[in-house]
Amino acid sequence: MYKLNVETHIGLKNSLLLSAELAQFLLSKGFATSMTPRKKVLEAFIGLEITPELSKVYVFLEDILKDSNSEFFTIQIEAIPAEQKLNPIFNSIEILPEEDRLLVLVFTNQEIMAGVKYCKNHDEFHTRKGDVKKHLIHQWAYADDFYAQLNLPEFPKLEPNPNLFEEAFPALLKLLILDAIKTKMSEQKNSKPFH
Repeated sequence: MYKLNVETHIGLKNSLLLSAELAQFLLSKGFATSMTPRKKVLEAFIGLEITPELSKVYVFLEDILKDSNSEFFTIQIEAIPAEQKLNPIFNSIEILPEEDRLLVLVFTNQEIMAGVKYCKNHDEFHTRKGDVKKHLIHQWAYADDFYAQLNLPEFPKLEPNPNLFEEAFPALLKLLILDAIKTKMSEQKNSKPFH
């Protein structure tokens, strides 16, 4: 969408919404200029076939000329940026996610859960604690997209340590020996008769 702005030299401004095609057409005719004299405001329409859409622009400009005694006008055509979706990463539950990708779910009661995967075979959302019923889910997003939008630092990847058992074995052995000694001493203490 585009907007046709007409401003007087004292700062009064009027606007009219235009389609992209009409805006391009008017620009190609050299329509948008600053300090346009009153008598040249409607000059661009001379010799044109007046379509219903072009007629709206003509009537809009004619009304401004009737209501203003200004001798000069600034005429601009500006693009109106498309309104962005607030959460472009979130999807309706009507759209099913890819299988085996980590998800973040937003429930109808406004709670959020991460670490969920969609299973196509079961047509269910699986978590470590069980399955989530579809009717409870309001929206979902892929976890990597969600975390990227939060601009969090990258999470460290935990890699299995193949030497973990070898490193922990001596300490584990000491703990087992100490436990065995404690158990033996406890048994001996309980078996001594009272004097």
